[in-house]
Amino acid sequence: MIPPLPTPAALLDTQAQEPLGALLTRARQAREAARMEEALRAYGLMLAQVPEHETALLERAETLAWAGRYREAAEAYRAFRKVHPGRALDADLRLAQLAAWQNRTGEALDLLDGWLKQEHRQAVLDAATYLSWGGRMPESLRRLRAWLESHPEDREARLLEAKILGWDGQFAEARAAYGKVLARTPSDREALAGLARLDLWEGSPGRAHGALDRMAIGDRNHPESQLLQAQVDLAEGASRAARARTSTLAAKPGPSQKEARELLEDLTGALGPWVELSAARTDTNEGLRLEDPLFRARVPLGDGALDLGAGQHRTGFRDQVRSTRELSLGITHPIGSRWRASASVSRLSDLAGEPAWGHALGLGLSPSAGLDLRLDHSRSLAIFTPAALAQRTAFSSTDLGASWRFGRGRHALGAGLGHTDVSAGSTRRSFFGSYEYRIPVTGFDLRVGALTRGFGYSASLPLGFFNPEHYRWNGATASLAWHKGRAFEAALNARTGYQVVNQGQAQFTWSYGAALSWTPRSAPVSLFASWSHSMAGLPVTDPTDPADYREHTLRVGLRLRGDRWF
Repeated sequence: MIPPLPTPAALLDTQAQEPLGALLTRARQAREAARMEEALRAYGLMLAQVPEHETALLERAETLAWAGRYREAAEAYRAFRKVHPGRALDADLRLAQLAAWQNRTGEALDLLDGWLKQEHRQAVLDAATYLSWGGRMPESLRRLRAWLESHPEDREARLLEAKILGWDGQFAEARAAYGKVLARTPSDREALAGLARLDLWEGSPGRAHGALDRMAIGDRNHPESQLLQAQVDLAEGASRAARARTSTLAAKPGPSQKEARELLEDLTGALGPWVELSAARTDTNEGLRLEDPLFRARVPLGDGALDLGAGQHRTGFRDQVRSTRELSLGITHPIGSRWRASASVSRLSDLAGEPAWGHALGLGLSPSAGLDLRLDHSRSLAIFTPAALAQRTAFSSTDLGASWRFGRGRHALGAGLGHTDVSAGSTRRSFFGSYEYRIPVTGFDLRVGALTRGFGYSASLPLGFFNPEHYRWNGATASLAWHKGRAFEAALNARTGYQVVNQGQAQFTWSYGAALSWTPRSAPVSLFASWSHSMAGLPVTDPTDPADYREHTLRVGLRLRGDRWF
């Protein structure tokens, strides 16, 4: 027998005799309205009367899980299993689900192992799902197809196969799997939702709308359909409608709640509201030091966002120390489903003894899934060194860039061209090209690639920073990231190659970086830190030869996010 849950004495005195049926109804109504604490109190009153009440024990554990209190939920499921050993399957399935929600795929599979050996249907489907969540798509499909060979009429298994094929980027195969379900039931809600999701991933929100419109009216109001409609809204640039739908879904318990909460977190990160405080410091072996404390804030504005910024740029080199304050204001906004526009203005308090202004304009286009084009124009100010701050050097730049991710998202190409007029009397032309390949590795995001870049000034001038007439760099890149759910992320990156300055001898360069971020589940705050180190490269104070240049940068900060803070 498990001990009764602690309940305030006053509450027990007034409600201990409330019928169990009434308490259960009250608890379930509170759960449906997302009043989790109220539901937990009602279940507590039931268990105070009947400590081994089967339904109260199980639903209390479910409620803790839906509330994100995973450790307490796991303890509650284990207690339920101990008291009611005949319901061990239910307990193990839910414990495995908790582990999978926290990206502990191995633990989830261990919990299901005994039931998998018995070929229990739900264990087989759950194991395939959790393997796919962990990125182990081939193993997931192998297990699932072995089941479908013996049970070809299993609709739920066929739908899961189609989902996993879609997650793996095998869109044609996924459509064929959904087609097998729709051949039997043309109005099947889950199959139509799956087709709409594929349309979204292929960059066709209009087609996704068509798939949703084929659903029965009641099916369109299903939480999964509403979540998909929110994603369509977002793809079409209607972020306000997407946020409204997602906020409602995130407050309702059920299978769609976790995905809705994650989408709402993504919307908040992209569009606000949040405020961020950070500080960065760069030191070089030449004695240059840059310090940049910064405040940033972002709030939703229409279907876009408004950005505010304030910072203090301090540069020191030998006996020269200069600083200037910067204020900035910017806006980004979608224009339909394929275009996005941005604009910003900034003001420096002191550049060569007087205030100075900068601005940036941008226009983005996504003509098809995975392809993004970008045109930018900006006027920026040189604040890299004390000598640069002592001058009023401005860059008027126009840049055109493109990126294309293809092959199930594993390959990516990037390219760009730039032209800059320098107020001191020269011009700069630049280019870059890149290729990246994402290597499927369970539990990690591993990417390798190649990069080439180059630029050159029409004349090398004494501007206080490196501005050669010819510069080229060719090399390789790599990055590795590890996530623990959405709470913790650690990332490493490296770059190595050769640079050529003014047609001289090739020089070996390398750099690396590390970054950490932590988002406690109990509070809407994120903490982050990063470190980078480079040998040779840009910028340098002495413009003669960058081969022996060394630089390292440390950055730390925190972000407060969410409507409850604003």
